[in-house]
Amino acid sequence: MIFHIPKEIASENKLWRSIFIKDFCIIISILIFTWITSASINSSYIVLYYVFMLSIAIILVQKNQKNNPNKRLYESIIILYKKSNRTYHSIDYNVITEEYKD
Repeated sequence: MIFHIPKEIASENKLWRSIFIKDFCIIISILIFTWITSASINSSYIVLYYVFMLSIAIILVQKNQKNNPNKRLYESIIILYKKSNRTYHSIDYNVITEEYKD
């Protein structure tokens, strides 16, 4: 008996072509927040406020390929703010001396 072992077990569920369920829920949550806070916006700027918040929501759910592969931009921002500034990493002395030998 031969068993097929999947290579990836942590795949995300898609809602449409390139929209994942998690991304869709985050965009809907931001739009609900926008709807709740729209009472504090001047009535002539409501449409602009909705367009701005929708664009921010779409930007936040895009994948950040350069710095954190397979992470979305909002996840990268969370990592940035949760990072401890009190953690120190040792720097290799040999690397430093080779940089200053020039």
